[in-house]
Parts: sequence; C-alpha cells; structure tokens
Amino acid sequence: MKHLHIMGIGGTFMAGIALIARDAGFQVTGSDGPLYPPMSTQLEQAGITVLPEPDWSADHFLVGNTLSRGHAWVEQLLRSGKPFSSAPAWLQAEIFPDRWVCAVSGTHGKTTTSSMLAHILTECGLNPGYLIGGVPNNFNYSATLGTGKPFVIEADEYDTAYFDKRPKFLHWFPKTLIINNIEYDHADIYPSLESIQRQFQYLIRAVPPEGCVITQTPDPNVEAVLAKGMWSQHIRIGLEEGPWQARLHTPCGQHFELIHQGKRLRDISWAMMGTHQIGNALRALCAAEHVGADIETAVAALETFKSVKRRLEYRGTAGDLAIWEDFAHHPTAIRETLNTLVNKLGEKPWVICELGTRSMQLGIYKDTLLPSCAQAAGVIWYVSQPLQWSLEDMLGGAKNHIIAHKLSEVIVQVQKQPMNQLLILSNKNADAIIQALQSQKITA
Repeated sequence: MKHLHIMGIGGTFMAGIALIARDAGFQVTGSDGPLYPPMSTQLEQAGITVLPEPDWSADHFLVGNTLSRGHAWVEQLLRSGKPFSSAPAWLQAEIFPDRWVCAVSGTHGKTTTSSMLAHILTECGLNPGYLIGGVPNNFNYSATLGTGKPFVIEADEYDTAYFDKRPKFLHWFPKTLIINNIEYDHADIYPSLESIQRQFQYLIRAVPPEGCVITQTPDPNVEAVLAKGMWSQHIRIGLEEGPWQARLHTPCGQHFELIHQGKRLRDISWAMMGTHQIGNALRALCAAEHVGADIETAVAALETFKSVKRRLEYRGTAGDLAIWEDFAHHPTAIRETLNTLVNKLGEKPWVICELGTRSMQLGIYKDTLLPSCAQAAGVIWYVSQPLQWSLEDMLGGAKNHIIAHKLSEVIVQVQKQPMNQLLILSNKNADAIIQALQSQKITA
C-alpha cells in the first residue's frame, strides 16, 4: 500500500483529498497545526492520523497551497528528494482518469451547487464521487471516492500551490462544467476582473467537444468570457430562460413551480431560501441531465436536499434574540443573503459583518460594501484584522453602523441595540461570536 502524506491537511480541500485517497486504497497521513471541527472530526472519524510534523517515511507528498518557500516543511521536503505534487494535479492523475468530471465553478454558490448536484446524482443511484469545499448536510463527509462514473468537484479559481500558481480548476478537464457567475474576488491573487475572466476562458477550453458548459444568465461578466470562444455544448440557465426554469410561489424562494423544456413538472417545497438558490438548483438539474440522471428522480431530490452548513443557517437564540449565520463575505453574497432573510422574516435584521478576507482587508469592495447592507436594520462591522483603507470614510456617519475591533466590543454593541433578529456574516469562526452571545443571555 502506497503511503501518501498530505502537508497542510486541515483545510477543507486537503482534508477532502485525504478522504478520497483513503477510499482509493492509499495509506494516508497528514500534518498541520491545530485542527478544528468540522475537518478535525471528519479526519478522526475516517481514521486518518494528523501529525504535528510530516512523516518523512511516506512514499509521496502533497503540498497544500497554504505552504510556501521558506516554510520549514517545504525546505526539508526539497532537500529530501522525495516525490511530491500539488493536490489538484494528484487528483487528476490518480482519480479522474475514466471518471465523468462535473466541475462547479464561479464566484458564488459553488459549495451549495456542488452539494445539490452530488445529492441529486446520489438519489438517482449514480453513486458519484465528490469533493465539496464545505459540510453538506446530506452526507457524513465532505468528500468520497464514489463507485460510479460521475465525480462532482467544487472548482476553485484560487491558486494550486507555491510552485504552481494556476487555478486549481485548470487541472481537471471537466466534461460537465457549471459557471455560476463571475465577479472580482481574491485580490491577493488576481489584479483585476479581466485576469479572473482569463482563467475561466482557459477552463472552457479544457471541456471536450461532447462536454457541456452551463452558465447563469444574465451575467455580463460570464458573457464576456463566452465571447472568447465555445467548443462544447452550451446552455444558459436563468429563472425564465433556458431548458430549466422556475416560477416563484413565495418571495423567499421556498416554494416554486419547476418547468422543463416548456412543460410544468411539479411544485417544489424545499429547505432552501432565496431566488439565487433556485438558480443554483436549475443549473444542478441541467448538469444532472447531461450526466444521464433520471429527470423525475432528480427533481424529487431537491425536496430532500438539506443545504450546507454556514449557508443562511439558523443557529438558535441568545435569550430572546434569534441568530442566523451565513458565510457571505462578498457584497453580492451579502446583498442576496440579506434580501432573502428579510423576505423570510418580514423584518430587517441587525448584522455582524466580519471583514476577514484578504479582499476585504485590501478595500476592493469599499464602494459596494455599504449599499449591499441596505436591507439591514443596522450593521456592526467587526474588524478582526487591520484594514488598508478607511472604513470610517466609507460609512460617512451612516446611522446604525458601528465599528468593533474585538469580540468583546461586538458583544457589548449587540447588547446595546434593540434587535430581535441577528445575522452573522463571516468566513471565519462565527462559532466564537455565537457562543459569546449565548453566554451573555441577551434579551431583545
């Protein structure tokens, strides 16, 4: 049995690689700093040993993109002469030959759409493999090898490794490709929207002639990419355009009519909220149809889909205060999440918005961030790391907008404001905020 060691195993993607490698018959170990749930729990349940230092007796090493030149492990690996590769390249070489790769890409909705597609294909009996950058509630793990032909992967445009700065998704040559949307993001990697669009052009070129590219419409940033060339089947999907469409029954999007090829299929009632999630579902259904899934079974699977952790998730109460959480950390995602929750609740919530991403710190969104929160009753801006721009200038004295630099300050501000509903927007450890709130027994 070949021994594979994963350096930087604690992230969602690398932990998923570990689970897949274990399923494929490799002896798997990993190394990282302190790990936290849910990845620590998944690895422990899978029997994968995580060490504080690499196991240098391994046959092959995978290097996560959080490690760079100068890191002690990287330097020792290079001195050792041991074979190593990036995880995306290893996946293509070891797992993807003879698989039908279904890649879900875009700035927003990758995790949820990937989870939907994997769930649909599972319900259709196609036994897909999958690797999802989150925790799908329909599965015990975020990744599995699967025994069927399809493999669903969340296709990230972030870089591959310190020695390979291409996006991860350029390694995978998908047969079915979903592009949910394209916006400027990852300012630490890409200098402009155009530089991101160029990567998506390369991705489209990797789809075979018998493949299918499924895109959201309308989206001018996607259309600009498509204008550079298309060599496969292409399907545009919108709520009212394309072979899969929907008609809303409720503003929050939990009840809708599903239409296929102009014919009404059935009414859907599901756990998800928001018209953007219906769009994700339509693209997932289109991808499942391309793979060969039974349409009736695929549609029925939507009603048993249980979402993904940290996607507009109700987290309980702190006294009389209801708490919701979402991973949103981009103005578009913030706006959609807020609009959806307001439609659901019938009132505007207060928001804690943690400015934690590199793009937030660089001020890439400073012109659109405040308008994205228009549906909030008020916002507590949690600045957990230094910003390279002036948040005060952006706010300009706007009413009910408060800046907090420490968790304790956040809690104090929540206690001061009259609120019934609170939405926490963060890509970091929202559990710390929630636990602190709940320990204070706040009364609305």
